[in-house]
Amino acid sequence: MTTKLKELRNENFQIYQNIISLIQKRRTLVKQIVIIKELNKLDLSYDPHFENELFQSLKEALKDFSYKELLALSLLIEDHIGQSYHYPQWSDKIHLKVINAQKYDLINPLLLKAVYPNEFSSLKFSKDFLFLEEFKK
Repeated sequence: MTTKLKELRNENFQIYQNIISLIQKRRTLVKQIVIIKELNKLDLSYDPHFENELFQSLKEALKDFSYKELLALSLLIEDHIGQSYHYPQWSDKIHLKVINAQKYDLINPLLLKAVYPNEFSSLKFSKDFLFLEEFKK
C-alpha cells in the first residue's frame, strides 16, 4: 500500500470517528431539549415552520447532497426526534397520498425542498399532511 493511500485511509477513518461522535452528541442534545421542553410544559408537537427555517438555513451546505445522503440525514433526524415524541416517520411514507417509488419519497419533505424543490413540488400529500402544501408556494 502506498504511503498516500494509507494517509487517505487514516484521514477517512478519523472522519468516521468524528461522524460517530457527532451523531452520539446530537442524540444526547435532542434528549436534553425534550427534557427542557417537558419541564417547561412547552409544545412537543412537530413544527414544520421551524423545520423549514432550519433546512433553508442549511440549504447552501446541503446543495451537493445526493438523495441517499439526504435520506441518511433524514433518517438520523427521524430516529433521534422520533424516539422522544410524535415526529412524522417520513421513511414510512406516511405523508404521501401517491407513492412514486422514488428514493426521495423516503426523505423528510422539507429537507427535500431545501435541496430539490422540484421533487418536493411533485409530492402528493395524504390528508393528514396537506399542511405541507403551503410550503410549495
